[in-house]
Amino acid sequence: MPPYFAAVDAMDLSPRPLPPVTIEDLNTKMEFKDRNYLNEELKEMFFKLELIQSYGSGIRRAKNELSRIGSPALVFEPDNDTDDYTAVTAYINGEFAEVQREEANLKGEHAQETAQEIAQETAQERYEDLSDEEKNNHSYK
Repeated sequence: MPPYFAAVDAMDLSPRPLPPVTIEDLNTKMEFKDRNYLNEELKEMFFKLELIQSYGSGIRRAKNELSRIGSPALVFEPDNDTDDYTAVTAYINGEFAEVQREEANLKGEHAQETAQEIAQETAQERYEDLSDEEKNNHSYK
């Protein structure tokens, strides 16, 4: 198993960050105090409605949590000034990926066991509902 598993479903494509924040800043810095906002009123409304915890804290919190669990850093792209998008890929720790796979396998095994138990219970209930004559003749299905 590779040391890290790419979580492709965590990829996000967005417009480029607003100056003065750059892709390089996103890859190297933890905080962005000089941020510009397209709509100050909208930012304030989201904060007052508690839809955001603080201004510009999401990237810092994500980076801290990934570091805490031993996962690689977020990767922001593109690394040029011409493409008009921002992509971020989060990689998860290989041990965590293995635990997820094991849990999924156990759920699959449990589902199969549960289906078998239900089938056995249903067959037993049908057998118990049969008359003595049907049981003796084995004419049931």
